[in-house]
Amino acid sequence: MKLFNQKIIISIIACFTFAHSNIQALAMPAHERDILLEGKAAVFVSADDTFKNIYNNCPDFGVELTGRLFDRLYAFTSVDFIRKDGTTVALTSPTQLSIVNIALGAKYFLPFSRGDFYFGVGIVPTFLCTNDEIPVMLHQTQWSCGGIAKLGLIVNLPRSLFLDFFADYSFVKSESYSASPVQLQKTHLDGAVLGIGFGYRFH
Repeated sequence: MKLFNQKIIISIIACFTFAHSNIQALAMPAHERDILLEGKAAVFVSADDTFKNIYNNCPDFGVELTGRLFDRLYAFTSVDFIRKDGTTVALTSPTQLSIVNIALGAKYFLPFSRGDFYFGVGIVPTFLCTNDEIPVMLHQTQWSCGGIAKLGLIVNLPRSLFLDFFADYSFVKSESYSASPVQLQKTHLDGAVLGIGFGYRFH
């Protein structure tokens, strides 16, 4: 419980910092302002063999907001959703996974003539929900907190629209055992998120 409270406090501080940075961004002169809002579609490729055996690759959908702090340094926040059905390895019983990732952090932009390259790091509070039938329904929810590394290419389009080709890698591990007590394996959510975003750029 103490560790959980620490994670909540860290998340609140991060949210406050991001909100403050975006207020600063809105107060910038128009020629310095740069805010990007996008929807994202991707695939989550787990680095954990057990996870892959149960759920394979997972579709990942979300939204992301990025705002300039100063010069080439930007703050970002995003919310991603994953939901996937699978089959447990030990009992071959149905299982369903739901994940909500809330990322907060910073990006560094490297502009070129048609857009920007960027890289970034942040924290990822993660909500995990599993439903296993073994043979009765077993429901478990838990919060974890990890880190994320980001790499991407933004291509500017006409009318302030843009495409975002990105590759993220998250480092998240839960502290409790998986929903199936027979397997007695911790849930590892490390993995890559590969996808594309489409959005609008407020200058």
